[in-house]
Amino acid sequence: MLWVYFLLFILGLVIGSFLNVVVYREIKSQKAKVKRQKYKAKVKSLLPKWVLGRSYCDHCRQKIAWYDNIPLLSYIFLKGHCRACGKKISFQYPLVELLVAFEFIWVFWLLKRFSFFARAEGFYSFCVLFYWFYIFSALIVILI
Repeated sequence: MLWVYFLLFILGLVIGSFLNVVVYREIKSQKAKVKRQKYKAKVKSLLPKWVLGRSYCDHCRQKIAWYDNIPLLSYIFLKGHCRACGKKISFQYPLVELLVAFEFIWVFWLLKRFSFFARAEGFYSFCVLFYWFYIFSALIVILI
């Protein structure tokens, strides 16, 4: 059963990282820059601007490599600084990632404690679980 909590923690870190992008791009009202391609023209008009584009440093605008974009671990290995310019990365990023990870574990624990998974099995229980993940994640975005 410990592996379930570990997987929920990892999922929470990944979702928390995505929520950081949503919050940053919505608050700053920045548009993601996407190369003009024929198939992206239609998709670009349908999706919000914060969905498109890659992560980049707030200071030097350098695109972040995939190995520097691993939730929480990259912040620890880079000691809270950008690899390209060396400026300090906001502590908000790992804090939100950790908050969402612990939130996912807490929601699962609560549902399990009230014997929810004993009564409702299968696909329905996972839908309800992810529904509560969505609600609490949206509340964190609103809070920030």
